[in-house]
Amino acid sequence: MDVYAIIAFLMGVALGFLRRGKEERAKILEVLVTSMFLGLISAIALSYLVLDDAGLGEFVRTFGLVVAAITYVMFFIAGTYIGDILEKFRK
Repeated sequence: MDVYAIIAFLMGVALGFLRRGKEERAKILEVLVTSMFLGLISAIALSYLVLDDAGLGEFVRTFGLVVAAITYVMFFIAGTYIGDILEKFRK
């Protein structure tokens, strides 16, 4: 397992445990999708404007970053579930 995935998971557990009530997981995912879409559009536009037709490699690398970010957010959301369960046991 990746170290960053573990860190994202532990941050999710901490957020779920320390914040009272249920977390808005759908909103977290919505913000991620919107941010990734805007970032992908910006990266494509800048690769054509700045790098003078950088080619397919830039798109593949950008797509890989998007997939990695989505993976880390999924670990974070799973951590919020665990944190909410731990919060229920504390009461």
